[in-house]
Amino acid sequence: MNITSAALSLIFNVTSTKVKATGISTPIERLTLGRNFTFTHGTGIGQINYIWHDRRTVASAGIDTIDLTNLPVNSWGDAGANFTWVKALVLNNLGSADLSLQPLVGHLCMPFIYTPGVNLAWYLMPGIFIFLGSENGYPISPGDDEGFRVINTHGAPIDYEIAVAGLAT
Repeated sequence: MNITSAALSLIFNVTSTKVKATGISTPIERLTLGRNFTFTHGTGIGQINYIWHDRRTVASAGIDTIDLTNLPVNSWGDAGANFTWVKALVLNNLGSADLSLQPLVGHLCMPFIYTPGVNLAWYLMPGIFIFLGSENGYPISPGDDEGFRVINTHGAPIDYEIAVAGLAT
């Protein structure tokens, strides 16, 4: 959807405290791992001007191709976006079986999904929710197969949700 204002905040925090009694002392180890992404409206660092989202179904033994330079019309009837920068990608497997996420042949804009020369696939187990992002974002090059395939190798359709935020024309 084309947006006129944005305040998208994604927060992930893991906090843990380990205590181990040793007889002489009680050492404590604390872990805090977190990241907060806050995007405002605009075209600079930490800003977005377009969010595309959909709930999609991959047919039995089917493939759903997501081309970030020419996204399909979503269930809201929004025409596909032409992203120039992707700053956030969210996927949520709603099915009862795993999905495979593979880059298209080109040099996918997001290096955290694709490493040149490596045939890499991520497997999204049922219920898995992933967020990949950066305040700076990753540039998209039209015509370079910028995107990925969501692959279902099972005998029943699988639903998933997707959201892409970034800069689009």
